[in-house]
Amino acid sequence: MQNQLNALMLFSFLIYSIQIQATKITYVCNSSDCHIENKIKDVELDQATKKILTDRSKEIVHYLLAKGIESVSGLSLSLLSSELDAIKWHIVSDGYLAPQGRLTGFMYNVEKKEVYIQADMINKISENQILKQAISLIFLHESLGALGYLDEDYEISAFLNALTYLNESQLAKNNSFFKSNFLKTEKRQISPSGPIRTNIDINTKYILAGGGSTTVGGGGDPLMALIKSKIIALTLQENEPVILLKLILSIRFERPVTYFDKSQTGLVEICHYPLSFEDFTKSVGISLTNNRTIIILNADETSPLYKIEWHFLSYIKKIARENISDEKQ
Repeated sequence: MQNQLNALMLFSFLIYSIQIQATKITYVCNSSDCHIENKIKDVELDQATKKILTDRSKEIVHYLLAKGIESVSGLSLSLLSSELDAIKWHIVSDGYLAPQGRLTGFMYNVEKKEVYIQADMINKISENQILKQAISLIFLHESLGALGYLDEDYEISAFLNALTYLNESQLAKNNSFFKSNFLKTEKRQISPSGPIRTNIDINTKYILAGGGSTTVGGGGDPLMALIKSKIIALTLQENEPVILLKLILSIRFERPVTYFDKSQTGLVEICHYPLSFEDFTKSVGISLTNNRTIIILNADETSPLYKIEWHFLSYIKKIARENISDEKQ
């Protein structure tokens, strides 16, 4: 417990020291329009700061190892801990990690095993008690991505974090299940002909090589990743069927962010607590895009989300029952 407190104090110091490095953007204008000159600049990190970032990415893994969990779905946690030491950390003070200044908080590069953090995201997390809970989860997710693991929808990172919510008897009860191959733990392959290039923009100097990102809103949203992890934990605690757990692992959880997005969904924003299940259903929606199930919750980081995982689990079970009923007809 003292080690965890020390780590939290060190990370708080890190956040404080970076807050002065607000993201700087230069607008270049001509007679017809303006665009962002997106030149990426890192904050120079000393070895102590890099160690703090690495330690936070390993926090969940080390907790599980201390509880006697050596592997999950064929993934060796001791090996993963060693792999996490190879991650190179960058904090971006100037420029954005995505084209045209879209708000992306984190980005990973598989080819170079790098994780980039937007300085503005550090500030955002430091000011929000809910998002602070997601730090270790997000750092693990980005590091897994940089190592080549397929964790786009937090299948691995959210599950590992979910296990930290279980007590020892619950961990022991599920120990045999942890050894089954229910997670995809293989790594992506980088093309031998060169990096996979995405997010290319004429004004973007940084090219993402076979990587991905965590954005505010969207499937990489820290708040929704944390909620997904809590839903997984509840599923294990309630001894729900494995098929339901696998369904939850495959779901992408998102939030509408802009006013336009929110108005388009037609969902009522959560603004009070306690929240009845009936009210919850007015704030949540489901869609199927490219064979991917997406659940959207109209909420922000200040919404009263206490124990919302119970409503989510009931909602997913209801949807699953309706689908089964439709298939029988």
